[in-house]
Amino acid sequence: MGSRRRQEPPANPPGRFASRVPTLVLVTAVLSLPLVITPAALANTAADVSAGYVQTCALTTTGGVKCWGENGTGALGDGTTAERHTPVDVSGLTSGVAAITTGGFHTCALTTSGGVKCWGDNSIGELGDGTTLERDTPVDVSGLTSGVAAISAGYGHTCALTTAGGVKCWGWNFTGQVGDGTILERDTPVDVSGLTSGVAAISADGYHTCALTTVGGAKCWGDNGTGQLGDGTTLERDTPVDVSGLTSGVAAVSAGDFHSCALTTSGGAKCWGDNGNGALGDGTTLERDTPVDVSGLTSGVSAVSAGGYHTCALTTSGGVKCWGDNGNGQLGDGTTTISHMPVDVSGLTSGVAAVSAGDGHTCALTILSGVTCWGNNGNGQLGDGTTKIRRKPAVVSGLFGVGVRPDALISRSGTSIGDGVYNTTGSGQTVVAKVRRGKTATFGVRVQNDGDTTDVISIKGSAPSAGFRITVTSGGTDVTAAFLAGTLTSSLAPDARLNLTVAVKVKPATAVGKVNKERVTATSGNDATKKDMVIAKVTVKS
Repeated sequence: MGSRRRQEPPANPPGRFASRVPTLVLVTAVLSLPLVITPAALANTAADVSAGYVQTCALTTTGGVKCWGENGTGALGDGTTAERHTPVDVSGLTSGVAAITTGGFHTCALTTSGGVKCWGDNSIGELGDGTTLERDTPVDVSGLTSGVAAISAGYGHTCALTTAGGVKCWGWNFTGQVGDGTILERDTPVDVSGLTSGVAAISADGYHTCALTTVGGAKCWGDNGTGQLGDGTTLERDTPVDVSGLTSGVAAVSAGDFHSCALTTSGGAKCWGDNGNGALGDGTTLERDTPVDVSGLTSGVSAVSAGGYHTCALTTSGGVKCWGDNGNGQLGDGTTTISHMPVDVSGLTSGVAAVSAGDGHTCALTILSGVTCWGNNGNGQLGDGTTKIRRKPAVVSGLFGVGVRPDALISRSGTSIGDGVYNTTGSGQTVVAKVRRGKTATFGVRVQNDGDTTDVISIKGSAPSAGFRITVTSGGTDVTAAFLAGTLTSSLAPDARLNLTVAVKVKPATAVGKVNKERVTATSGNDATKKDMVIAKVTVKS
């Protein structure tokens, strides 16, 4: 056992589409935020987030689960197979949940009573209920209705850490990722060989699994074709092996699709395995079968999450840095350029509580904005109500952070700019139009309460330049006078919004080339320092 060479996965795994590839999920930890908010708001206030292959889930501060994204196998758990572009409640799990994990096309939750429930694809037994029946609502994992401390879902397998410090896994096992010394598919949990005690944390992804021992060592098992087990070989292992050089001094582990990473007790990040897209962050594209330091992150790291072909780290200052593949903008730096070393995620240099790297997207739990996601969004996995790729973080609809946050979005001709981007200068939130004399440009402005309590938000517009006239309506009512005077207000519950139409008319005598910038500022009544500005820029053309 443990001596077989890498076995290529079937081209079409049972019950799956040929285009689907493995994904990561980092073991998630429950985060307790210091909130003083209303019970109604708590149900929509995020406490943790887990990004999977094409779906994402969040744990709320009331212990509920909300999911969004691809749902063809029922992985969102809402009793349907309808794709969702904004969060929906998981059936039966609006409370009583302690942790969540998203896998390839299935999802699992750890209840506060120590039980495990899973839902979604089950063609290879990854739900652990003794069947291979797809489930669009949660079912109990056989034998694990209590006594579980943590969970982690891989592409087609799932693992649980028991309160006794042991590891049990189930599901797909063709590369030994279940760790029981066989390559037999398991539709109910089995013990991982040699790990019936002494384990502190687990992380499953792709076709392999890693564990952190109570003495601070890292062990991995399963697929090893790119060195992702870190034992100095590329031999598949169906039982756990030590990661070279990491038998102590490890604080956390994270398994990605074909690479793995560890956080050391000194706050450094080390990675190993596939590096074709720079996912190891060592400045090269060389495959590594033993751990290497992530460039610039030998200290100051508080968490690490290995994704599909990229990796992200949370710094001790609350910022997020990512590296590796960036074809879908999953590094969040505003580009699609691959980076072999860590880069800052735009707008997230502080104020972040947790980060989770999925297959082609990434999500973060922020203190002010709730959950933000970026990268691939073809199935709505970013949760912003669209299927547009985002190269910078976008706020997930309906999941709030701490405190108050007015959010202004401006749109014209089907193009929307600014949702979830907060500033007081309008930078990055400007829509432009070129208009002939005597004509009018019309803009839509949405003001939303992204905070966690009801807020009276004030909306003020700048006075028009000479040669332009501004008209503002709300629900067909002319509110121009109040808008320009700064007396236009709206009491908005969390996630509620006010829609405005701003019409900028160019007077007939206005000179060609003249510009009017209509600045619209939304200000929180709960905290006057919290503002967001959008700009409608009109240039007169001949």
